[in-house]
Amino acid sequence: MSEVRAGQAVSVHYTARSSSGVVVETSMHREPVQFVAGGDGVIAGVSHAVLGMRAGERRCVTVGPEQAFGIRNARLQQVVSRRELPERIEEGEQLVAVVDDKELDVWVRVLEKDHAVLDANHPLAGETLEFEIVVLRND
Repeated sequence: MSEVRAGQAVSVHYTARSSSGVVVETSMHREPVQFVAGGDGVIAGVSHAVLGMRAGERRCVTVGPEQAFGIRNARLQQVVSRRELPERIEEGEQLVAVVDDKELDVWVRVLEKDHAVLDANHPLAGETLEFEIVVLRND
């Protein structure tokens, strides 16, 4: 079996854990993830981690925020009036906001009686993650 090269299609299973060891996501109970190695179909840290691996190989890698979901940016948080949000919204939910005619995913970080804090940072921004990756096949 050949090693995974940049530009090659791969199929993997993975488990991502926070720095405290809590599983934040896994593909183990669903279809494997397919992407182009070295491409931008998944986070850079995973896309590059598979390079040089062979089918059946397992690898654990630490992926910093720069190669995962980015550094948290305080400017991407905004306080809005509670009246501007849907009535049945809950803390932690994701919304789509329109800013300068562009759609932007935002999360409700804080929900108070009169205001809310919306955050356009990915929920895992700023996190260093541990990925366990198993290459199932490479084409």
